[in-house]
Amino acid sequence: MLKKVRILMAVFLVAAFMLSGCINDEPKEKEKEQSNGSSQYREKESVAPIVGGKLRFGVLSLPEWNPLKWEEATPQYSPAERLVYRGLFTYSEKGEWVGDLIEQYSLETKENGTKILHLTLKENQKWQDGTPITFEDVRFTLQTYLDPFFYGAWKQNLSYISGTSSYRSGKKESISGITQSEDGEIQLILDNPTSSFFHALVAPILPAHLLKGKKPEEINALITEGEIIGSGPFKFESKNEKEIRLTRGFPKEEGGPYLDEISFVLYDGDVTSLDKANGYHVLAVPPQESPTLPKNYLYTDVTQNLYYYLGFNYKDEVTSKPEVRKAIHMGIDRAAIVNELLFGHGAGLGTIPAAVEMPDDSIFHAPAADVENARNIMGQLGYSAEKPLTITLHYQADQPVVAKLADILSEQLQRMNIRLLKKPLNGEEYYAYLFSGQPVQAFIHAWPAAKDSGLWWKLYGSYHDVKDLGLNILHYENKEADLILKELYAAIPDGTANEKEQAFLKIMNQDLPVLPLFAPKQTYWIEEGVHGFAMNGDGWLLHAENWWVEK
Repeated sequence: MLKKVRILMAVFLVAAFMLSGCINDEPKEKEKEQSNGSSQYREKESVAPIVGGKLRFGVLSLPEWNPLKWEEATPQYSPAERLVYRGLFTYSEKGEWVGDLIEQYSLETKENGTKILHLTLKENQKWQDGTPITFEDVRFTLQTYLDPFFYGAWKQNLSYISGTSSYRSGKKESISGITQSEDGEIQLILDNPTSSFFHALVAPILPAHLLKGKKPEEINALITEGEIIGSGPFKFESKNEKEIRLTRGFPKEEGGPYLDEISFVLYDGDVTSLDKANGYHVLAVPPQESPTLPKNYLYTDVTQNLYYYLGFNYKDEVTSKPEVRKAIHMGIDRAAIVNELLFGHGAGLGTIPAAVEMPDDSIFHAPAADVENARNIMGQLGYSAEKPLTITLHYQADQPVVAKLADILSEQLQRMNIRLLKKPLNGEEYYAYLFSGQPVQAFIHAWPAAKDSGLWWKLYGSYHDVKDLGLNILHYENKEADLILKELYAAIPDGTANEKEQAFLKIMNQDLPVLPLFAPKQTYWIEEGVHGFAMNGDGWLLHAENWWVEK
């Protein structure tokens, strides 16, 4: 039960406070721009690329190497995994769902409601041993993930493929809804799919010619040991407690990378004595006050694809009161939180997935802190410095950022006559308590920005209520918004710009049970000779085949 609970809470959770970032959409031009005495990284195309060389990426925590997400709750690539394995689809710099191994696609809806996803593989796509990528690889991969004995997170949401139940029960030897036409087009026949299904198609495609006949557990063991090739620009070379090494997957003349090697190297975050001799070409720098940028380095701040929020239980006698939540929203000083917690390396309310201006009366519109009015609201409810309102706050104490955030919130809320009774919990204990049926008033959590509008219906829709498990957090009341979002949730990700705007204008006006606080930023120091640095909101190194280092 606990594992299922963790999946529910963590299905969109980005837990890493390390490599995750959001691509800077500035024009690509590498030059020194003075900003508080530092130099901002931009790409300049005037220098001829060099083939060869090794890039060392200093990280605060090594990227995970578990490509099949075995016994994990969240199907999320790490930066290292994404350089080795590719999926049918991927995410662009702006977080858009786009083809990766797929050249083009379309979705057909039959009169009986069945949907067919038509896919065309890109031509001349190969595995790193030169074997062509074919329909058989796609079919083998999807059937592996849907095998009843596959225990990786990539299986989530793929079961909409027609014939999955018969396959999993052993009645059929293959999934009938995975077919190929005579002209080579791949068809996935789907029964009432949701946008979550389409997002699951970023899962790594596996080489059938190397893995056929092996059980899922054997396949996972081989891939975890780095013994199975992928179709990405790099291949797994080695891993230890301090480093992950990836080497060239293809020759440059066959579309491979400029670099011979990328290595992720663990370091302690101490950048006080850093210089070029340390050998790091890119560094993830922990938040700190006025760090001195070393000579020959540039920097960039990238916004992580998640935001921290304060969640409320709508079934609680205290936190169900709109006046209490309004006072908290009004009195919280988000700028002070970002400054104290991250030395200013944070972005307001983060990358809330809306391309529209937040309405002034939305909880996602963050005004400057107004402690006096917040205190007045609490006074009208009968609370004062002598008689404060007590709210119990649960949070994960083993996450330093969250523990510090709890302390800061406690100090800020005290100014409006609200006393936080802090209840720190560790790891699994935190999730177990939230869903144990025990009384929970408020808690701290983090969600990434949804990759499409439809996922908001899954997160916050009126039909989704977990009060029977002791907590009611994913809930708002707006049937019209529900209808719009539900339709988007049952379609290919993103829908139209107009649909998204309609949906979000309605959602942003809701009194949601989540109070967004901030999105963290990660600072990267980049040696001047590095070209091509780019990341997306999931921390993937983008277009890594085009990265190169001056000698």
